[in-house]
Amino acid sequence: MNRGYGLVLGLFMALFSTICTLALAPKLFSQDLASIEFVVLPMLLLGLPVAFAFWALRSARAPLREPFILSRKLRKFYVWVDKKQGWRSWDYDSLTPFTQVNRLVTAAGASTVYALRLVVLDQKTRAIKETITPVPVKRTPEACGQMWEFIRCYMDGQPQDLPPVRLQPEQGDKAANLVRFDSRFTGVITPDHSFEPGIFPRLFFWFWAIVDYWQMRAMVWIQRKAPRPAHPPELVDTLHWSGPNPYKVIKPNHDEMLARSGSLPDLRRRWLIAGVLATLLYGGLFALMTAGILSSL
Repeated sequence: MNRGYGLVLGLFMALFSTICTLALAPKLFSQDLASIEFVVLPMLLLGLPVAFAFWALRSARAPLREPFILSRKLRKFYVWVDKKQGWRSWDYDSLTPFTQVNRLVTAAGASTVYALRLVVLDQKTRAIKETITPVPVKRTPEACGQMWEFIRCYMDGQPQDLPPVRLQPEQGDKAANLVRFDSRFTGVITPDHSFEPGIFPRLFFWFWAIVDYWQMRAMVWIQRKAPRPAHPPELVDTLHWSGPNPYKVIKPNHDEMLARSGSLPDLRRRWLIAGVLATLLYGGLFALMTAGILSSL
């Protein structure tokens, strides 16, 4: 689960369970309780708020998982696993790519997504020993193939062999938060932060923008404040180069520059509306849940 969800839901449920505890405890302990109930009920009433608060704190303060790092110079892939395992690395030349088909079936229907997997094979049996997923799942197998082709060209080719890329704002750039929010809606929002043609992009955006607004806010805050693991010593010197950037970059236009500085009016207005509606949605839900508990007393 996205750590933004963990922080928001943890705080939401910690506050709600605290209200429930304060409201229910006097009534429960005014009754005659069996000895086992007298032990279990306080543990439950006090344990739930503490557990949800710990979930929120853990989501906010655990070391931030770094993105998948490709080192062209060392010909290795690096990924941060967790505190126990630390950084893991794999030799690029030892990996075999393939596209995995995943079919998701729910009560609402079924869908198919595709994942680019890089595997380490046993040299004798050709059995898969380890599996790495360098990029998020895609909607088509062609997209997975394009991602691998980009990785392959980056690792084996020259900078001029790669297509131009659009630079993304740094995670610590608070002014560009809304740009990063929009980046989640690829195919719905254009690079210059307007809607794609048609009614579906608007419906899709407004539904998920309202549902996910506060977890996105929480996630960008976590990315600014959470501790980050130090890179392996051999990787530090390879993350930068001297001189001009050798890779082709799509230069941002005027609207994109305004958006990155937090000054694009349409972008600010759109996300202000989403934020207000999200606050009304979750604030109203919290009020209804609290009123339901209080009215039952």
